[in-house]
Amino acid sequence: MCLKVSSELLSSPVRATTWLHEIIALKALQTHTPPPFIIHMLAAWTDGDQGFLLMQRCGNNLYELLCHNGNMSFDHIGTIINGICHGISYIHQHGVIHRDIKTTNILVSVNNGAVSQIKLCDFGSSTLTHNTTLNYMCAELKDSYKITTAG
Repeated sequence: MCLKVSSELLSSPVRATTWLHEIIALKALQTHTPPPFIIHMLAAWTDGDQGFLLMQRCGNNLYELLCHNGNMSFDHIGTIINGICHGISYIHQHGVIHRDIKTTNILVSVNNGAVSQIKLCDFGSSTLTHNTTLNYMCAELKDSYKITTAG
């Protein structure tokens, strides 16, 4: 498991909105347990001025993998690109636009020298293509924070 901590939520509307966007997007994507090609959120909570996201652990990010391993085989590259495309397709089918796909937001697990799992993460910049997933948020939070949606 991995714990993501966001500090100063109450004093920074931008941080609070980013944190809420990530929770809303991950909740919208939790139709399977764990969802394919997407980091699985196990729990989210606040304590005072901090927000916490408990998520599954899934290898290193693609940037670290490229920095440490350098060249990769065509099979590994193909597997990673295939996983990224499946992840993007999955989130779009569920009404989420990531808006921040980069090597540090792509998690790659390698087992016995082979790529075994690809997961997209960090949905703080994401947006929704419809309002239906906002029903997961209590009215007090919807009223307190401006949640933007596309469309």
